[in-house]
Amino acid sequence: MKRLLAIALVFACLIGCSDDDPTGPGAAQPAFVLEPQYVVYDPNNLPIPYQTSATLLALVFNDEVSEQEIEAFLVAQDLELIGESSKFRMKVVQSQNTFAQAPALARSRTIEYVGPVFGPISCGWAAPTNQIILRGNRTHPEVLAILEAANATLISERAEDPDRAVYEVAWLDPSDFYALCADLGLHPAVEYAQPNHLMKVCF
Repeated sequence: MKRLLAIALVFACLIGCSDDDPTGPGAAQPAFVLEPQYVVYDPNNLPIPYQTSATLLALVFNDEVSEQEIEAFLVAQDLELIGESSKFRMKVVQSQNTFAQAPALARSRTIEYVGPVFGPISCGWAAPTNQIILRGNRTHPEVLAILEAANATLISERAEDPDRAVYEVAWLDPSDFYALCADLGLHPAVEYAQPNHLMKVCF
C-alpha cells in the first residue's frame, strides 16, 4: 500500500503579532507548526525523507500585494529573496532561523502561505506547491470524496496515462496539505500521492 505521510515534530510558536500587520490585539491565533521533517513514500513503499531547511522558507503573498510592497516587506523582515516562481506566486527566501521566524510570518495578513523548503542540497532546493500528483483509480468513490472535500481541482491529465493526474488545492497549512496527501496515498485504490515540488537544480 502506497502512502505519503508527514512526521510532526512540534516546535513552539512565537508569542505576539507579526511586525507588519497583526490580526489584532487579543485575537485568537491559529497555531502554526513548521515541521523539521516530512517523509514521502515512493511507489515501492520506501521512505524518502525531506529535511526542512533551517535557513530557507517558501512564501506566497496575497494577490493584492504589489512587488514593491513585497520587496519592502522582505527588507523589513530581514529576508533575502533567492528564488521565485510566477506560476505559483511563490518567493523562496533566506532567513536567519526559519523555525523561529515562520510562526510570526504566518500570522501576517500580507502572506497567504508559509511553507517549508527542503535543502539546500548542494546549491539546489525543493519546495512543495499547492499541487498533488496522484496515480491510481481516480474514479473510486472514496478517492473522489477525499478530493471533493478538499475542493481539489483537476488541472492536468494525460490521455496515454489516464491513471495519473495533477490536482490543485488552496494554499493550506503545510501540515494540512501533507495530511491530505496522506489520506489519498493511504487509500488502497491509490498508487501514490505526492506534492508537486518547485525545484532549483544545479548542474
